[in-house]
Amino acid sequence: MSKSLIRKNQLHPDISDLVGQYGSGFFVTSGQVSGISAGTAATSLSFSGDRTITRTSFPYGENVGGSTVIEFLNNVFFPPPPFVPATINLTNPYPDLREYGKSADTINSVNFNGSITANSSTGIKNLIYRVNGVQQGSTVSNPSTSFTNIVNALNINDTSSISVEITRDIDVNGNTSLTNSTQTINFVKPYYWGYALTQGATPITIRTVANLVGNQQFSKGLSSSPSSLTLTFSPGDLSSDPGAYMYFAYPNEWNNLSSAIGSNYDLLPNFTLSQITDTGWLQNNTSWTYKKYVYNLQSTATDYSITFNF
Repeated sequence: MSKSLIRKNQLHPDISDLVGQYGSGFFVTSGQVSGISAGTAATSLSFSGDRTITRTSFPYGENVGGSTVIEFLNNVFFPPPPFVPATINLTNPYPDLREYGKSADTINSVNFNGSITANSSTGIKNLIYRVNGVQQGSTVSNPSTSFTNIVNALNINDTSSISVEITRDIDVNGNTSLTNSTQTINFVKPYYWGYALTQGATPITIRTVANLVGNQQFSKGLSSSPSSLTLTFSPGDLSSDPGAYMYFAYPNEWNNLSSAIGSNYDLLPNFTLSQITDTGWLQNNTSWTYKKYVYNLQSTATDYSITFNF
């Protein structure tokens, strides 16, 4: 900023007494306000000029009585509120549900990417990536408004939060503020439905068959405690007489079924509920308990839809 002399009679009358304390005038320079007094040494006051001016017009008629010179200048060039927090857009590359316990769904790296909208003139100091609150990788100093960074060796295999945290200067005194943006990676237990020739199919059989490519007997889905699911039963090569039994098995944490609507009828009274626990649900041999609903009658129905309500 070029040096300019402001005479006492040019100042707002409410701060004329302040100028009297520092002499007949004062100079404004980048980073300094210096009081001038004839025959005495200049007195310096701390003022941060290394900021983009946010005031769009001078506040004529604004009462600045009682302000110090620094407060007055901050109000003129950087009007209140002095700090508006930034906003962060964090793109989650893993929005879909992932299967808990399936090694292929384990996440070993996260591609953090997004943008920062700086709503205040003060600068962004640091950017930190976190998974479940734990910092991953190095702190990024003086980041740009857009960011992308792949963090490796994470081994995420359970529901986790990924977040970006930025540190910003709040005011001329160096105070800071933290702003966060968080996304969630969801891992859930699968549910299964389909046909079996007997009513006693084991969990390992159901899971193994459901994971087979091209299998038409059992299907697998992912959901998080749904209120309703509409499933289509297609027995494939099990549809010949006398038919096969319809199955619906899901994590024990979900509620019991309240109805099973097929062809406008509630078929739930024809289903038998049991609980089954077997290490076969997981590839790492962890025991899970599942609720298993099996239809009491053999069926040859193909592409038959049932809406299960919980």
